[in-house]
Amino acid sequence: MRASNQLLLIGVMLGLCILPAYAQNNVTITSSVGEVTFTTGSSSGNLNVQLGTCALGNVVTGNCVGPVVLSGNASGNVGTNSATAISISTLAPIPLTGNGSGTFTASGGLTGSVVNITAGATTFTGTLSALSFNEGLSSNGQATMTATVTGTGASIGTTVNLSGTIQLPAGGNINAVATSNVTTNVSGPFVVPEPASMALFGSGLVVFGGMLRRRQKRL
Repeated sequence: MRASNQLLLIGVMLGLCILPAYAQNNVTITSSVGEVTFTTGSSSGNLNVQLGTCALGNVVTGNCVGPVVLSGNASGNVGTNSATAISISTLAPIPLTGNGSGTFTASGGLTGSVVNITAGATTFTGTLSALSFNEGLSSNGQATMTATVTGTGASIGTTVNLSGTIQLPAGGNINAVATSNVTTNVSGPFVVPEPASMALFGSGLVVFGGMLRRRQKRL
C-alpha cells in the first residue's frame, strides 16, 4: 500500500505541474536581433519605446517614423506546440505612461502591430493588445516586458501571454531616463531570464519529498 500511495501522490504532483503549462499560451523571448530602446517621454515620468532597429530611410531628425522589426528566439507553448522564434513589427515610437513605481504601460501606438510566433509547424499571428515594462525603483540592470498578443485570421479568439527580460548596459536605468530633464535613452537586447520559476519548482520538490518521508514514518 505504501508504494501505491507514493505513486499516487507523485502522479498528482506531476499532474499539477504539467496542467498549467497547457492551460494558457505563454511565450518568452529568450534572445533578439535588435534592441529595445527607451527614450525620455514628452512629460516627466513617461517614456517612449522602440522595439527593434529603425529601417534605413525612416529616420528623420533622429526619430524613427516608420515600422521597426524585432526578431529573436522564443520558448514556451502556443497550444500544444513549442515556440521557437518570434518577430514583432510595430510603428515607432510607442508612448509609455509611468505609474511612479517603475512600471510603464503603453498608452497607444499598438495599432498596426504584427506579431508572428513560430510554434512547431505552425505560425501564430496576432497584434499587441497590451504592453508594459517594469524595472522597479532600484535597477539591477534589467527590465522586464509583459504583453498580450491577440490572434488574428485563423487564430481569432486566441491570446498569447508574452514576456521577456531586457539586459541594459551597466548603470542603465529606465526610471532615470523617464525622469531626466534632457532627452536621453537606454537600450538593450532580450536575454534568457533568471530561472526563478525553476528555483520555485525545486523548492516545491523539496517540500514534497519531506511530505513523503513523514508519510513513510507514519505508515
